[in-house]
Amino acid sequence: MSDWQRQGHLVAQIPSEHLTRHPALGAHLLAAVAEADRLGLIREADGSIRIPLTDDELDVKVKSEQRSWDWNAERWEKSMAGDTEVCPTWARSGVDAWAKAEGRDLVDWSALDEEAAR
Repeated sequence: MSDWQRQGHLVAQIPSEHLTRHPALGAHLLAAVAEADRLGLIREADGSIRIPLTDDELDVKVKSEQRSWDWNAERWEKSMAGDTEVCPTWARSGVDAWAKAEGRDLVDWSALDEEAAR
């Protein structure tokens, strides 16, 4: 699973230049940042403040990613074996992305389409 999918829930984004542009507001923003630190929230270099994902939320995401991986892998394997009906047109880009990420050959969709037309 990619890093962005592990990110917590965005609470605020406070770019550092906002802290100095308006001194009175900056003091309140700094207080918010300090409170986020006290609460154990995640602060990122771009000024984002996030609530960490719970174990249950992370588990749901991991299971969803695994289902997606399995689905794309199955369509790729069957398509590579010549099955012309296993992968709808709308799903081909996802199968191609899976194949690239896994270092596999891309399915020759044109050849499968020609075979299906016969």
